[in-house]
Amino acid sequence: MKNPFASASTSTSSIHLPSASSSSTNSLAKLRSAPAGFPPLRHPSDSLTTSSIPAGHHHNARDHYLRSGESHPGPVISKSSFVPSSLAEHLMRNKRDSALATKYLPGHTITNMEGALHTFVTPLLPIEIVGDYAFRSRHSMRIFPSSADGKQQVRRCVLSATIHPDFEDYDVGHALYGLGKQGVEGIAEVPLDFSIPSPELKGTDQTRQAYNETLR
Repeated sequence: MKNPFASASTSTSSIHLPSASSSSTNSLAKLRSAPAGFPPLRHPSDSLTTSSIPAGHHHNARDHYLRSGESHPGPVISKSSFVPSSLAEHLMRNKRDSALATKYLPGHTITNMEGALHTFVTPLLPIEIVGDYAFRSRHSMRIFPSSADGKQQVRRCVLSATIHPDFEDYDVGHALYGLGKQGVEGIAEVPLDFSIPSPELKGTDQTRQAYNETLR
């Protein structure tokens, strides 16, 4: 089975940065123009701003925004070219909140090898945080004060939601990166007929194992 990682390149959507002189610019590192609908990622993070979160509700900030019905641009997604666009969308829309302790289980939509490839799909998005990280004998957060009109103050930041390689057990990262007894030859392009099996098909051990091996 061929491995797509050997000769694949990386394609990303990037924000504008000051241009460097031609003599010091690597031709492989040129930035592309921001696409239409590109969300604003240049938030000043050195000051606080007032949010719509009621004072004292900082622990429920996520629930507040989910209930508010506010609309925001989607994240900027940077992915390696060997990850099909359909798989990147599948990962972003259907992944669980956490894969700690348990990996693929019957009925889940994300297989272990799909999860391993999430390391090569990174979303960037503007966020608001309700406090700054602090370490006082343990991990903690210093919550920002409320505004005069009774709203939670926040700091605007840009989040890079990078997924680290998962080596918690032998079923995800180790299955992708671990050395086997047979050689692996890479391929540069994804087959045109690539398709993601349904959750029902993934529930069949033989189909899921063959699909995971194809991704690997």
